[in-house]
Amino acid sequence: MSAAVQVTVVVFKGLLNVAGKNDDLKVTVTEVLKGTAVTAAATLCGGLILGPPGLAVGGMIGGTVAYAMSKPYKPVGQILNEMNERQRQQLVEAAVSEAKKLGIDLSAVAVDILDSTVAPDLIVQIILRALYLRSNAGWDFPHQQVDETDP
Repeated sequence: MSAAVQVTVVVFKGLLNVAGKNDDLKVTVTEVLKGTAVTAAATLCGGLILGPPGLAVGGMIGGTVAYAMSKPYKPVGQILNEMNERQRQQLVEAAVSEAKKLGIDLSAVAVDILDSTVAPDLIVQIILRALYLRSNAGWDFPHQQVDETDP
């Protein structure tokens, strides 16, 4: 299992364990699972009927239907920000517990992620995005400038 998949499984299982104790998180997890099922089913049908282009068509249709069917819910980041320190600690403990049950060495996963050639760029993008979202300063992400005068 790849490091990213392992981390995803651990976080998801931790969220499910804590979701039973947090109504907002329970609604979020439930709505996301329903939306994922609808989108996956439509993508599957599209791919079976139209081949590879059907994956894109089915995914777009499924995603749109899932969005239309969903009830309002808070994103996990917002819920985490609204949690008190004790609730956050319970979430961390649940995630660590799930990792141990699955036999996942979180320190090895962290090393795998940090050794990745993609991780440094991803970390920089995450930091820049967080700064951008918090700043409201109107600056944009750095990107490659196109020199229109260069032939």
